[in-house]
Amino acid sequence: MPEELARYRSMVSIPLPDQTQGMVLAAFSDNVGRFRTRDTDLLARIASVVSQGVLHRSLAGRNSFLAEVIDRSPVSVAIAEAKGEMPLVYVNDAFVELTGYERAEILGENCRMLTAEEPGSEVRTSIRRTVAERDIGSFTLKNRRKDGSLFWNDLRLFPILGNEGEVTHMVATQTDATQRVQAEVERDEARRRLEGALTATTEGFLVLGALGHVRFVNETFRGLFQEDPLMVDELLPGAVMAIVFGYSSSSAAVSFPDILRELKAHEIKTKDGRHFQIRPRLIPTGGVVVAASDITQVKVNQKALRQRLAAIERSQDGIAIGDSDGRLIDANPSLLALWSFDNEAHILGRKWTSFYDASSVSVFSDSEAWFRRKGVWRGEAKLKGGGELRIHDVSVSLVPDVGSVLIIRDITERRRNTEERADLRRRLDRAQMQERLHRVSAGLAHDFNNLLTAILGSASLIDAVEDLPMPARSAVDRIQTAAQRAADLTDSFLDLGSRDKSAENIELGAILRNTVDLARGGAPSGVRLTASLQDTPIQIQASQTDVLQVVMNLVVNGIDACEGKPGEVRVSVSKQQEFTKDANFLVGHAKAGQNYLAINVEDTGKGMSPETVATILEPYFTTKGNKGTGLGLDIVGSIIEENNALLEVQT
Repeated sequence: MPEELARYRSMVSIPLPDQTQGMVLAAFSDNVGRFRTRDTDLLARIASVVSQGVLHRSLAGRNSFLAEVIDRSPVSVAIAEAKGEMPLVYVNDAFVELTGYERAEILGENCRMLTAEEPGSEVRTSIRRTVAERDIGSFTLKNRRKDGSLFWNDLRLFPILGNEGEVTHMVATQTDATQRVQAEVERDEARRRLEGALTATTEGFLVLGALGHVRFVNETFRGLFQEDPLMVDELLPGAVMAIVFGYSSSSAAVSFPDILRELKAHEIKTKDGRHFQIRPRLIPTGGVVVAASDITQVKVNQKALRQRLAAIERSQDGIAIGDSDGRLIDANPSLLALWSFDNEAHILGRKWTSFYDASSVSVFSDSEAWFRRKGVWRGEAKLKGGGELRIHDVSVSLVPDVGSVLIIRDITERRRNTEERADLRRRLDRAQMQERLHRVSAGLAHDFNNLLTAILGSASLIDAVEDLPMPARSAVDRIQTAAQRAADLTDSFLDLGSRDKSAENIELGAILRNTVDLARGGAPSGVRLTASLQDTPIQIQASQTDVLQVVMNLVVNGIDACEGKPGEVRVSVSKQQEFTKDANFLVGHAKAGQNYLAINVEDTGKGMSPETVATILEPYFTTKGNKGTGLGLDIVGSIIEENNALLEVQT
């Protein structure tokens, strides 16, 4: 007991009511037994009064604390009386800051003066209903500050009850939601644009919520599963896809739930033959987004690329890829074979020009700047090495983002064949020129000999006169001597332009093919020249020039017979048995017991009349007017006759 109370001899106490939190009221006396019943009753009445005072003091302190909290709250608070026009009786500092109105301007007014919504708008109707029913409600509406500026307001309404349970006031809290609403508007607009773009795109998109709800799906994605009606029904906005949790109705080779569960890309093929790649991804906020890309063209391109790569690998031409400086980074097997390497390690990293004779690629080196501007170069180059000379046709192209592409072809044989054909052409031209010169000189010699015969004959008659004067006889002798020398000189003309008649062992097929190739260069585009020859070599003893000259003249005549119209000239070889005695040949006579090898030259021209056939071998006869010399078939006839061969004409 406290020391100051120790001197008292008696005490009476009364506990205060529970609201006073365990307080008591006590009375003390110096005398023992001082307090009676009436004292206790009096103390009880005093305790009742004291407890009321203590309670009022506690409530005042708490109300002061709450008022301070509300006043200083960053959230706008307004309190209106729940009667009449619902006048405002309290606003805190945050309300003043948010709206721009001072307390003196707003207290006593209805807070509807702040709204910027239309009177009949849905949100204003909902607020009026909540206030009328003295209910609780949350709203987002557009308000207007004192300065006229607009802001979005998150409004919360709730009632305050009085001692009797009646609603005495309505409290409104307000928060500036402008930034949030603007962000939501921008988000919704972005979502609208995104959904519009996703709807129009050729790619398929599906967005699932965390619980499997279809939040968005475009028609392209739904079209992937058009063969599965149940799946199509599930792919509707708002539907719940049980497929996400293990149910599958898809008939695809890889089921759609497997794709979602594994969360990795898969390829599927639709019923109409298109290929799609399905790519699911988790959304950080929950759910899955699935993209479906049409890779049909990619598949087509991949197939084409594989075919091209296979073609490059199997190409007989050498193909390589180099960097922009020409250093090789890849090559096909044909190029290795052309350069006589068995492993590309021997060539990678080297410039392609290093494999060729410097003199043959100097043109490329000298024009490299031009090549880089134009992006292409082509030429011939001699391969390095001490073996057989090999000539390559080299084509180099610059390809953006790739480098240089090198294509090489061995043209050694082609060059050799070209040179051989050129030699055959020179020999043919020389033979034809010699033959014509021989014809002309023989004709001149013949005519000149006729004149000399007359001169010598006349000189002999004069010389036979017995009394011929000496001067005249001397003149006759000179005439005879000069005429004889002229005859000898004329005989030498017969050797002018004469052909080399020596025979050699030749392969007939090669001669005929080369002849057709030579004639093809001068044939009109509509006339087709073909050589139908067997693969087995045909060896004969003959003059190569004679065969070339005869066949060339016949082929040229066949081309002319087509008269510039579409047609064909065909050269072939056939073995003939013995001919009968009555076989009719334009040149030559068949020998009994002799087998012949026939060279056939056929054309699709209109043919010749029997009268024309009878005269085609006559010198200077031609059906071509000024375009012909009339010596071609005359030469053919002479060559065939000199070789004891046969010439047959069928028309």
